[in-house]
Amino acid sequence: METGGLPPEGVEMIHRFHAADGSMGLAICNATEGSALANWSQEWSDLIDLDITPIVSDEEMASILDAQSA
Repeated sequence: METGGLPPEGVEMIHRFHAADGSMGLAICNATEGSALANWSQEWSDLIDLDITPIVSDEEMASILDAQSA
């Protein structure tokens, strides 16, 4: 409650969504360091279950796929 759920330094919250019935939520974030995201998630681990899924842009994925096919 003190922070309003806002992320710490190193994590930028792009947008936050909530299910209408309050059963779940989704936050889209950008983190420069995985450790910043891990620290933030630990602040909430005693209250909620979190699923964190790293994502990459189309360009980043194309680069990854190109490197694997080489």
